[in-house]
Amino acid sequence: MNRHVVGRTRSEGRRQRAVLRRGCDACNHPWLEHPGWAESPDPASCGECLFEIEHEERQADPCSEVVPVSILREAEPM
Repeated sequence: MNRHVVGRTRSEGRRQRAVLRRGCDACNHPWLEHPGWAESPDPASCGECLFEIEHEERQADPCSEVVPVSILREAEPM
């Protein structure tokens, strides 16, 4: 998971990635993989959950938690 996150500076980009790498409470996958983030791989489900289901590593339905507004605000460029 090497996502390009645009920031004003290199350190700003690192800060944004750190915020979006925090785990979802429901599935513990990074918020980068969830609906609500502009570069999410799937608009309705967690991309990591879908990958695990496709590779028979997960039995449950994919998480559909949306990135919380507080996380999106924290990840915005300053």
